[in-house]
Amino acid sequence: AIGLDEIVLVDWGSSPPLHVMLPPQLLSDRRLRIVRAKHERRWSLARAYNLAAQFARGSVLFKVDADTLLHEEAITRQRLPASGFFRRGCRHEALSVRNSSGAGGSANLMHLNGVAIVRRAD
Repeated sequence: AIGLDEIVLVDWGSSPPLHVMLPPQLLSDRRLRIVRAKHERRWSLARAYNLAAQFARGSVLFKVDADTLLHEEAITRQRLPASGFFRRGCRHEALSVRNSSGAGGSANLMHLNGVAIVRRAD
């Protein structure tokens, strides 16, 4: 995607490891970084987000849950305010999402669930 400099995937101790399940063309993408938390015993969404943010290098972080499908222009069309963030519950056509099963009607396509955009400095 245009405007996408890096992808940080957090593997929270999956078995088999995430890198074994990904297609070779994705694994060869220089933008991909896989961070594996193999010794974690309990799932913690907040810790997974923080781990990804810790390893990300960019100045703008675009957090997306694994079951979220973004519109192809989601990254290029989103404009953050001078300070602040964009999070779940906001509405924007270019950021419409659908869960991976395709479930949900038009309301589900317009509401952001599992998406947050923030500048590292904020």
